Amino acid sequence: METRIVYRGVEKTDVIAKHIEKHGAKIETFLEKEHGPAHMDISLESHKPAEQKATVHVKAPHLDAYITITTNDIFSSITEALDLAYKKIHEEKKRYIQHNRKGCGAECRGHFFEKAEEKEEDIEDGLADSFED
Repeated sequence: METRIVYRGVEKTDVIAKHIEKHGAKIETFLEKEHGPAHMDISLESHKPAEQKATVHVKAPHLDAYITITTNDIFSSITEALDLAYKKIHEEKKRYIQHNRKGCGAECRGHFFEKAEEKEEDIEDGLADSFED
């Protein structure tokens, strides 16, 4: 997975890079199982001392997460944004799997059992009619 980090008004340090690597590891591990190219773009911005903004965009086939978090600490912004991005792509993958699942789902199974019960009742009625004759 390709990870790009953009620093805007934030000093580029090894501590920030290690923090991103540590908290982005869950996303990287999750996306290793995906087929096709995946990338994560992280943008760090500082407009004022009290506004530290982290934007995370994770893109993979069938998965897309775009999260922006602003706090007064760049590290907490990074942590929250990466955690929310992980949760979002995890939910999207569940939704994608559920949508593309083979079979008819609960509604179809319920309909199947209703039809089976109707046929069973028809058979019982047919047997009862034959005994009456």
